[in-house]
Amino acid sequence: MIAITTIDYNDSLRKCKSGNVGAREDLFRHLRVRLLSILKYRLRGWPTEEIEDILQDTMTVLAEKLDQVESNPDLFALDILRNKIGNRVNRRRRRIEVSLHPTDSSDDREKGRDFDSATSLIASDTDLAGMESEDIAEAIRHAIWKLSPLCQALFAALLDNRSVADTWELMQHTEQGLPRSTFDKRLFDCRKKLRKLLAHTL
Repeated sequence: MIAITTIDYNDSLRKCKSGNVGAREDLFRHLRVRLLSILKYRLRGWPTEEIEDILQDTMTVLAEKLDQVESNPDLFALDILRNKIGNRVNRRRRRIEVSLHPTDSSDDREKGRDFDSATSLIASDTDLAGMESEDIAEAIRHAIWKLSPLCQALFAALLDNRSVADTWELMQHTEQGLPRSTFDKRLFDCRKKLRKLLAHTL
């Protein structure tokens, strides 16, 4: 039977502030295990390197601010972790948004043309006859943002002028060992959902 170790976080904090190096190491070891389990649950499917990076950032901030903590260092660490997770998730979301919403610079206008050429791949079975290219692109953009984050990520990659094979490789960075058959099924389902939304728009 595996023994489950516990720790009195407030007592450990008091020892840390009195200069007890061993208590500090013990506190950080326990917090690291606890935060890592939360990270793996909250960010299921994310690369291990990215999870470790978030954890390291969290522990660094905790080490810098520990002297300011009066009590419950575990709750303080959780607040830091939540902020780090939120920042990283928002950063990913912004990358997707940039891919879906090209601006007016010359490079981005080129990407806008790539967007138009990608619409046939994304909504190949939808009746787009009689619509202007800009109208098609705008309708697809609005429809995509009504889909799940997974579908948004898939289409963002395709609209970034990536091939289906390249998109599959990209997804393997966030979900290691993703079979091509599973990826193809997800893409099929996302296209089906997109076509259904477009059918009510076009």
